[in-house]
Amino acid sequence: MGVAGVVLIALLCAVVFVRSSQSASSSVAPQVSVGPGPSSTTTTAPGVVIDVGGAVRQPGVYRLALGSRVVDALEVAGGPAEDIDLDQMNLASTINDGQRVWFTRKGELPPAGVIGSSPDSGASVPGGPVDLNTATIEQLDSLSGIGPATAKAIIERRNELGRFRSVDDLLTVKGIGPTKLESIRSGVVVR
Repeated sequence: MGVAGVVLIALLCAVVFVRSSQSASSSVAPQVSVGPGPSSTTTTAPGVVIDVGGAVRQPGVYRLALGSRVVDALEVAGGPAEDIDLDQMNLASTINDGQRVWFTRKGELPPAGVIGSSPDSGASVPGGPVDLNTATIEQLDSLSGIGPATAKAIIERRNELGRFRSVDDLLTVKGIGPTKLESIRSGVVVR
C-alpha cells in the first residue's frame, strides 16, 4: 500500500469520526429559528451540559435542552444497560447544568455526590461535615436528628430544585424546621 492508500484510509477515518461526532451530538439543544422569512438567523436554544455515567450504553458528556429530565439523560446515553437499577433514580427529576447523572447497577450504591452536583463539588470528607450538594442518603442519615425519610427528602429537594446555596436552604425541605436546622448546622456544609 502506497502513500496514496494511507492518505485515503486516514481521510475515510476522519469522515467516519466527524459523522459519528455529529450523530452523538444530535441530542443537543434544539435549533431555534429567530425572525420571519428567509433572512432569519438560526441560534442554539439554551441548554444544559451533563455528564452521564454508570449503567448506560453510551456514557459521556451531552447537551440537552433546558428543562430536560433524568429520563432524557438515560435516552441520550443510549438507554439502560441490562443490569441498571432504576429503583434508585427519580426519572422525572429536572437536570441542572454541570450535573453528573449516575445510573447505578443492581447491588451497587451510587458514588458520593454524583446526582445533583456539579463537577467541581467535592465529596464529603469521612468524619467531617457532610456536603449537602454531594451527600448520599446514608451520609445524611448518619447525622443526629436526621432519619431516612428526612435524608431522602433532602436528596429529592436537591434533585428537583438544584444545588443548595447555603445551609439555611434546608428550611425548604419538608421535615426540617429552625430547631432541627440548628441542631445539625455544625455537621453540614455547602460547597
